[in-house]
Amino acid sequence: MKTKNSISRFSVAVLAVILSLSVFQTAGAADRVVSVEKAELEGFMDNIITENMEKYHLPGAVYSIVQDGSVISEKGYGYSDVDNKIPVDPESTVFRVGSISKLFTATAVMQLKERGIIDFEKDINEYLKEFKIQNRYSKPVTMYNLITHTAGFDDRWTGVETAEYQNAPSLGEYLSKNMPEVIREPGTVTQYSNHGMALAGYIVEEISGMPFEQYIIENIIKPLRMKHTYPKMTQAAVNSLAREYSFKDGSFRPMRLYEVNAYPAGSVCSSASDMAVFMAAHLNDGTFNDASILNKETAREMHSRQFANSPELPGMCFGFYEKTYHNNRFIVHAGDTNGTHSFLLLDPVNQLGLFVSTNGAEGQPFITELTEQFIRRCYPGDGGAGKEGFGPAQIAGTEGRYRSVRYARNTLDKLVLLLTPETRVRAEGESLTVQSPSGNEERYIQTGPFVFTNTESGERISFGKDSRGNIAYMFIELPVIALEKVRWYESNILHMLLLGASLVLSLIWCVYSIISSARAKKKKSEPRGRFAKILLTCVCILNIGTLAGVLLSVLSMDSVLDIGFMLPSAMKILLAGQVAAAALTAVLAAETFIVWIRAYWKATGRMFFTLTAVLNICFTLIMYYYNLIGIKY
Repeated sequence: MKTKNSISRFSVAVLAVILSLSVFQTAGAADRVVSVEKAELEGFMDNIITENMEKYHLPGAVYSIVQDGSVISEKGYGYSDVDNKIPVDPESTVFRVGSISKLFTATAVMQLKERGIIDFEKDINEYLKEFKIQNRYSKPVTMYNLITHTAGFDDRWTGVETAEYQNAPSLGEYLSKNMPEVIREPGTVTQYSNHGMALAGYIVEEISGMPFEQYIIENIIKPLRMKHTYPKMTQAAVNSLAREYSFKDGSFRPMRLYEVNAYPAGSVCSSASDMAVFMAAHLNDGTFNDASILNKETAREMHSRQFANSPELPGMCFGFYEKTYHNNRFIVHAGDTNGTHSFLLLDPVNQLGLFVSTNGAEGQPFITELTEQFIRRCYPGDGGAGKEGFGPAQIAGTEGRYRSVRYARNTLDKLVLLLTPETRVRAEGESLTVQSPSGNEERYIQTGPFVFTNTESGERISFGKDSRGNIAYMFIELPVIALEKVRWYESNILHMLLLGASLVLSLIWCVYSIISSARAKKKKSEPRGRFAKILLTCVCILNIGTLAGVLLSVLSMDSVLDIGFMLPSAMKILLAGQVAAAALTAVLAAETFIVWIRAYWKATGRMFFTLTAVLNICFTLIMYYYNLIGIKY
């Protein structure tokens, strides 16, 4: 949260990353846009884009705007290839659109539903021939769940990408080995899932009898005459691809080429011109010119609200999700890859669509600012700041720390929780103060049952209960994200404090151990409790080595996102070492009691030993919590 629109910015950021009415019903009064006159709009976009490209150090950018079935404006800026000075061309330069690819997958699913081939209430395991998903709940996972992100799948990131797109595994092969299990009853809350959408694509493949990418080409790309769109990475896509760059030490550095193994969730490469056609088709109830990819009823069903974490907040459509800007309802989707950031926004009422993309790794705030300024330009008005007036405040149980439900429970990807700041909520009188992960604090007043509105921006949050009636979730205006309440012993603040204390005391103990051993050797005496000292020293060294090794492994990566390709070999060795450390720690726990029973050393020495041992035991428990002991990747 960097501005008064903090929850919106936080929503976009968390999803790095990060996230879900009746047909075409607006969230408020949906007035016709004031003006989208071509020359004026192009000047407006020129100013915003050129200014922010310089501000955020971006190599290239592109946009396209459509209304009433026509392209109003499209333009490219900067370079698709910095070294060779190849400019961005809105017609022929293709950008990785990231998770906007999910709209192609959802469209394909809706086509099969329209033909009566897919039943949205059927257990998806009935469609799967080569493997089955693990679901311990009585409620089945359905196609409805897959394309509304409510299946409840665990998350994972390691190995989701491959550096050799030519040798990427088949979709079925990848999913059969890497499909996460269901860790929450389907339909409870949204938990954004790349693997869930990839599974939807695989089912399209199974039912249609053709490779997923071929289905997309034959049923979406060809009918719409999209000349520069590729459902997965190919040499043709590479030839016209906007290379991804990060900005370091005053220059643009090219990032590695890769493919997403779960490609129905994020592999589409497309030009701004082609995305304009795709937007126009969706705005016109599935039809563009003489081509139809959906009938009117199916298109409107796809664009309507299907699920919401809270009835007061934007919800999920099929593929798209709702977003409210200035009291107007839009259906949108963001797309973020390692080095490309994109956003697609549709206003079905006003038949207006915007697509924007940049090939700079630092481009996420650029996308956010551009989108917000575009909305302010076309939809003047305030954000509807909250007003007092909803009876007695219902704040009991809302206080605490919250984190996104989207994290790995069963693999070492869970470590991301340790590095992701939590959102803190505290009550002040009859209002709530929300401290964002960035540290900004904002006041919210109640405007509905467990619904609170920002007193400045007008953005809302809501709280949800678990099956026992306790506040367990916090919801924000980005419907693909749900936040869960964190138990005190799971707080990453506590974990970092314990890890830090363990590291400091372990270093002190190692120094002390070396000095005491030298003194004993000089006196030619056998110190009491020698085994205990050696044992604790070994545990300290292993744990210090693990922390140092993990840090060095991360620093050696071009980007922390490189873990998406594979786990570094050094990291695997460290994880194996933690198995030994855990075994020694179990012995250490028992030895600590022996130290006191046999009264080794003075009381101060025993206390120093015990405190160091306890902190190292905590270290091991934390490693276990984050799945960093053994082979969990």
